[in-house]
Amino acid sequence: MPATYRVVEVDASTGRWMLREYRLGEGDILGPVDLGVKLHVEEETWRHDPLSDKNVVVIGLGPFTGSPLFGSNRGVVVFRSPVSRTLHVSTVGGVGERMRGMGAHALIIRGYAEEPSVVIVEGGEEGVKKVDVEALGVDVRRLFDKGGVYALAEHLLHAYSGFVRRAKPAVLVTGPAALYTPIGGIVSIHYDPATLEVWRGFIDIAARGGPGTVLLRAHGVAAILAGGSWRPEKLNPKLGDRRLIEEVARRVTGEPYGRLVLEKTKKYRFDEKLGTGGTFGVNYVHYRELIPMLGYSSIYLAKVARLKLLETVLEYFWRPFQEVAGSNPRNWKTCGEPCPANCKKIVRGSKVDYEPFNALGPFSGIVVFEETRRLVELVDAAGADAIEAGYWVAWLLEAAAKNLIDPRDACIDEQPCWDPILLAEKPRECSARNARIAERLIRKVFYEGGAGCPLLEELAKNGLRATAAKLAGSRPEARDILVYAAFGDRGYMTPNLYWTPGLIAPVYVTGKYWTNYHPTFMEPEEYAKTSYERIINEYLVDNAGFCRFHRGWLEKLIQQLYAEMLEADKPLREHAKKMYREIARYSKAAGAEPTPWETARTRDLLATIAAEIGYLEWAERLMKDPKAHLEWWRRFKDTLDTLIGIRGKPGTGED
Repeated sequence: MPATYRVVEVDASTGRWMLREYRLGEGDILGPVDLGVKLHVEEETWRHDPLSDKNVVVIGLGPFTGSPLFGSNRGVVVFRSPVSRTLHVSTVGGVGERMRGMGAHALIIRGYAEEPSVVIVEGGEEGVKKVDVEALGVDVRRLFDKGGVYALAEHLLHAYSGFVRRAKPAVLVTGPAALYTPIGGIVSIHYDPATLEVWRGFIDIAARGGPGTVLLRAHGVAAILAGGSWRPEKLNPKLGDRRLIEEVARRVTGEPYGRLVLEKTKKYRFDEKLGTGGTFGVNYVHYRELIPMLGYSSIYLAKVARLKLLETVLEYFWRPFQEVAGSNPRNWKTCGEPCPANCKKIVRGSKVDYEPFNALGPFSGIVVFEETRRLVELVDAAGADAIEAGYWVAWLLEAAAKNLIDPRDACIDEQPCWDPILLAEKPRECSARNARIAERLIRKVFYEGGAGCPLLEELAKNGLRATAAKLAGSRPEARDILVYAAFGDRGYMTPNLYWTPGLIAPVYVTGKYWTNYHPTFMEPEEYAKTSYERIINEYLVDNAGFCRFHRGWLEKLIQQLYAEMLEADKPLREHAKKMYREIARYSKAAGAEPTPWETARTRDLLATIAAEIGYLEWAERLMKDPKAHLEWWRRFKDTLDTLIGIRGKPGTGED
C-alpha cells in the first residue's frame, strides 16, 4: 500500500484545525510542492491580492523525512508571492529534524489572526496532539526593534519554555522585513533546548519571494513552533530501512550509497582540486571574472578589468574566509540534520554562503569581507531576502553615484564609491564608505519602513520594479541599470547572482534554480529545452523535500526511492510536468506570466554573455538591433510553452 502523507490545517482566525491524509501516488500529492499547487489552483487564489488571507501558506516536509537519506529534511514553503505575484516555492534547511515531530508532514495556514500570533503544533506518539493559535501579547514592533528575528525567538523560547524543552520544536519566525516590505522571509532559528540560548548569526531562511511577508501580513502569524515526539516511520515503516537504500543505490548506479553521496556533494564540503569548499569558497575561484559585481555593471568591463577587480576580491574578500573556514573542518557545520556535506562554513559565528555575501559584498561595491559580514548579519536579523536586499542596496548606491536619483530622497549623505578602478586601488576606503551607506539603507528600509526618506518608503512599500517605474518617467536611466525578470504588469524577480540568461529567461518560477543557470549561451529553442529539463529535475528535488545540494545523486535514485521506500510507483517526470503546467496556467490566470525585459541592463546581460561565450553573430545582433532581444525572448518562451503544453484553465487537467 502506498505511504501516507499527513497534513494539519489551521485557521488562524479561529484556532480551529483539522487533519488530512493522502495516499502517495493515488492522486496528485507526492510532496509539499504538489500540495501547495493543488490548493492554490483549486481555490483560485489568483483571484485575490497576494496579501489577502485567501493566500494559503503551505509549510511542508518531504515524504522521506525521518529516513536515513541525507538531505531529506528540507522545509518547503509554497505561496503566492507578493513579489512575482504568482506561485513561488521557497525552501529552508534542516527544518524537518525538529518539525516532523509535530505529527504531520505539512502545515497549512489559513485565515487571519487579528493580533500578531504564534501557531503551536505539538505531536505525540500517535500524531498531532494539540494545535493552538495564541496572540503574542507583546508589541511585535518593539520586539523587532530590540533585535529583529532573534528578539522574537528569545521571547517565544522563554514564554513557551516548557513546550520547548519537552517537544524541541522547530522555531520559525518572521522579522521586521515582513512587517515593512514584500521581501520578508520565514526564519528557522537554531537554539539550545536545554539552555534556551539562541545561536545568533547562524540561521536558515526561506526568503525568496517574500513568504514571511505573506505569513505575517496576510495571516497575522508572526511565528510557528512545531515539534514533538511523533516519528514518520510509524506511518511509513520502510522509511527506516537502510539496507533498502543501499540496495537501490548499488542497483541503479553501481556504487555504495555513502561513496555516491560524498562524491556528489564535494563542492559543498571540500573540493580538493580547488582547495576550498562551500558555495562561497568554490564560486569565486571557479567562476572567477564571471561573478556579477557592482550591480551587474561588471558585465560591461573588459575581461582584463574584471580580472583586476577579481584579484582585489580574492585578496580582501575570499582569502579572509578561506583562512578561517574554507579549508578548516572545525568551522564546518550542517543545517541541523546529519549530513556529510557539512556545507555551512562559519566565520566568527556567521554562516557564510555565496549569494547573500556576494549580494551585500562585491555586487554592492564592498570587497572587504568583514564589512559584508556585518551587513549580512543585519539583513538576517531583519528576516529579509538577502539577495533582493543586495539588489536594493546596489541600485541605490549606483543611482546616487551617477546622479540618477536625489540622494536626499534616499537619506544618502555621502557619495558612494562606484568606480571599479578606484575600488580595486582603494578597496578598504571604498568598501568602508559603501558599507556605511548600505548599513543606513538597511536599517531605514527593513527596520523602519523607510520612514522619512521618500524613495525608501516607496521601495519598502512596493518593491523594486514599481519604485523604478515611477522614476523612469523623468529619469529612464534609473530603471535601466536594474536587472530583473518581469511578470505581468506588476510582478518581478531579481535573479540569483550568476551571469547567465537562464535566470532572466521567461520561466514561470524564477529567483531560484528552476532553469538552466550555467553561464552559457545558445539558441533560444535549445536553451528552453535545457531549462525545461532542469525545471523538472528541480521540481522533483523540492517536492521530495530534499536539499538541492544532494541533487547529484538524488536525481539518479528518486524514481526508485519513491517506488520502493514509499510504494508510490508513479512516473515522476510526467507528474512534475503536469504540476509545472498547472503553475504556468495559474500564472496566466493571475496576470503574472513572464513578460518581455524592461531594462537596458537586463537586455545587455544577454548580449554580453553571448559575446563572452563566443556567440558573436548573436552578440552583434543583440547589441545593434533592439528587436533581437525580443526575438530571443519570444522564441524561448514559445518553445517552453510548447514543451509545457499550455492550454485550458488551471485545474482542468487538459494537456
